[in-house]
Amino acid sequence: MVNGRDEPRVLLIATHAPHAMDEHGLFAYGPYVREANIWVQHFDRVLVAAPPEKGPRSAIHQYYRHAHWQWVPLVAFNMVSFSGFLKLPWAVIVNGFRLLRCMRTAHHIHMRCPGNIGLLALFLQTLFPRKRKTIKYAGNWVDATSVLSYRLQRALVANSFLMRNSTALVYAPESYRTPLLMPTFTASYSEREQMVALRTLGSHIRFVFAGTLTANKRPLEAVQLIMHCLPRFHALGKTATIDLCGEGPQRQVLMNFLHAHDMQSIVNLRGNVTADELQEVYKNSHFAVLLSVSEGWPKAVAEAMFWGCVPIASAVSVVPWMLGEGRGVAVKPDNEAAAADKLMSVVGNEGEYAAMAGRAMRWSRGFTLESFSREIDKVLTARKDD
Repeated sequence: MVNGRDEPRVLLIATHAPHAMDEHGLFAYGPYVREANIWVQHFDRVLVAAPPEKGPRSAIHQYYRHAHWQWVPLVAFNMVSFSGFLKLPWAVIVNGFRLLRCMRTAHHIHMRCPGNIGLLALFLQTLFPRKRKTIKYAGNWVDATSVLSYRLQRALVANSFLMRNSTALVYAPESYRTPLLMPTFTASYSEREQMVALRTLGSHIRFVFAGTLTANKRPLEAVQLIMHCLPRFHALGKTATIDLCGEGPQRQVLMNFLHAHDMQSIVNLRGNVTADELQEVYKNSHFAVLLSVSEGWPKAVAEAMFWGCVPIASAVSVVPWMLGEGRGVAVKPDNEAAAADKLMSVVGNEGEYAAMAGRAMRWSRGFTLESFSREIDKVLTARKDD
């Protein structure tokens, strides 16, 4: 048994991330499961309370690695449509009953926020003040948000009276640390991964966008940035291409844009790729572009840095800290001209580009799966369970 205890230790994960199962096990979105697998290794049994995945398993999904798991299906719901409001009472009753039953069984309650399931779990966990709890707030903690649900969750997460016997892990610099709040990060790679040779810019510059094709991630703006810079690349005797790795509702918008501006030879819509495939794309790219409106800990930025790929990212959340001291290019998401000028200042200086890529790679390798596991160990052993 874990920690030398005779009684099986049970972890409950309450999350809005869609899950599904097949003959091989339980699976969900890969980066989320990669982190969850570090948590579950500390427990004998795992309860995963989550809504069902609508589509089939794809390259972006991964399996849980645990011998004793149980998926507790929840009802997916939202509060942004009329049909969602009609479904809300039923969803709250069903989900509330199932979460309460799981919370009674669990020794440790782990809640994923922001999200509707996480919000409900935050209220219900107040009925179990003596149980050990962790809250992972994976959204933007540093910058204020106007979304009411997110503001409410932030207020609940930061309330030490309601969150008794809890630790809240948030994406924020060390200055945000309190007895309740613990700055954290997300890791994708092992410290055993060897450093790669830095690329030279040469005559052809390769860009990559990694993420869902949604309005928040702004893949179209990433493409527009490259298009805006093409004449300046040509003036330097250089060409450029960008790989877009991911799927989402903006695919058709992107396809229409590429056709209208004859950019099919410059932009490669790769769709969903496996983690290994994305790693190879990073290794062969010079720059990663992520002009998101909002972020928590942008995995695409940290992953790109890990392989010496210089990020060009929106100055939101912890991005200015991540890219500080010349580790990348932080830009305002709504100022394409300024972003283009910053990009070109790096493209035109081979020495600065190489130095920036080296600084980025060395910094990112301080945030590995092993270091993240050590952080979780600290959280789970910080207080004695009741």
